[in-house]
Amino acid sequence: MTTQEISGQFRTTSSAWKQALTGYSNAQLIAQPDADSWSIGQVYLHILGSALRFHGKQVEVCLQSEENSAGETNPFALEMLAKGEMPPDPIKVPPSPQYTPPQPESHAQIEAMFTEVEAMMERLAASIDEAAKAGKGTGKTPHPRFGFLGAKDWYHILAMHFKHHQHQKARIDAYLTANGIA
Repeated sequence: MTTQEISGQFRTTSSAWKQALTGYSNAQLIAQPDADSWSIGQVYLHILGSALRFHGKQVEVCLQSEENSAGETNPFALEMLAKGEMPPDPIKVPPSPQYTPPQPESHAQIEAMFTEVEAMMERLAASIDEAAKAGKGTGKTPHPRFGFLGAKDWYHILAMHFKHHQHQKARIDAYLTANGIA
């Protein structure tokens, strides 16, 4: 898949998330299905914050380096990247200040993060393509589950991450509807 194809898929998914945001009330944005589950607002902060503070940073590190260029991506990740999507299974980690996002402050906070992520994605796509043409930026960084990933792989994972959380969004939406939270 080309960087431009990944960008197009990201724009489609991002647009769906942004459109859905306009339909949530403030009460819906912070309603949690249970004490161990995130609100839809926390999911938004998670996907956007991960893009800005983790996935996007990994792309930049790979583009600025040749380190670990021989590092291997594991077979699970290679299959996932080839399919262009993560498995629908929820990934449960214990709540922690480092991982669990806070409740959002407002719709405007989330909208501003979308603007920042979208600009970053355009910039990174151009940088990945420029580096590939120049034969540079072949570095890789380790992912905790997927082995070593290069810049384009991290970029693809970032886009797939937004799509992956649509399953969680659907579960939260069903909870909001079933419980009449308006």
